[in-house]
Amino acid sequence: MSDDADDFDEVDEDDETGSEPEVTIEISGLSLYTHHGVTAAEREVGSLGSTNPTTDGTEGTHVSELISIPSPGVPIYRGTPGEPLVVVVHDWYGRLPAVEQFAESLAAEGFWVAVPDLYNGVATTDEAQAEKLMEALDVGIALAELDDVIANAHARGSTKVGVVGFSLGGWLGLLHAQGGSADAVVAYYASLGPKDHGVIPAPVQLHYAETDEWGTTEQPEDFVDRLNEHGTPVSQHVYLGTEHSFANASIRSKHNARAAELARARTTQFLSRHLLD
Repeated sequence: MSDDADDFDEVDEDDETGSEPEVTIEISGLSLYTHHGVTAAEREVGSLGSTNPTTDGTEGTHVSELISIPSPGVPIYRGTPGEPLVVVVHDWYGRLPAVEQFAESLAAEGFWVAVPDLYNGVATTDEAQAEKLMEALDVGIALAELDDVIANAHARGSTKVGVVGFSLGGWLGLLHAQGGSADAVVAYYASLGPKDHGVIPAPVQLHYAETDEWGTTEQPEDFVDRLNEHGTPVSQHVYLGTEHSFANASIRSKHNARAAELARARTTQFLSRHLLD
């Protein structure tokens, strides 16, 4: 991992006391979740267009096509029930194969992993279609699904819970964690604006691409400042030469394998420290 680390312009983790000096990362523009004017307060249900399922999770899906996924509408699980739970929340593309592979890697480390399907059986590799899926998502129902997964895990013996979310899923994970049900939160290319940001009573780890777009109030450096002001332990990493969705191997044009592996290793270490130790 040390060889990879030399290739990334990263911000070192702090000691997670919440009292470290201000950290600045140079990312500008518009956050994905608020891209095209979509905000938590201004969501509208959008048309999904025609459905023409494909059989694989590779890039190249036509704008009108959706991919049918296994176990539609229900979480998939990996690992042993009763072990510390990690909920993996997919991005705006949906529960593509790369998300399941990420879950399997965490299960191999001793976690019980749940991956909800927030899109009721479909996914896509097309950005325009992904936007439609995201716009059609009911945020309240999505958060309730996370509640159900966590409640089920507690009932089956899991005493600690972590949440890992990607983009839209990172936004949902950070929003949900304000309720106090998570013991650790990891978010990839996600932040919260002031209107959505309350106190997160759990350690937070953030992974950002070097090149991304953010809204004026969703700048990651401002989000990190607010976390520090709240006393939330926070660590962050920025990966040189990457763009939004770099950790999603199902989106080939954006995937950066070396950065994704380094981020996954850091995620696993972070979760192990807070959920297994």
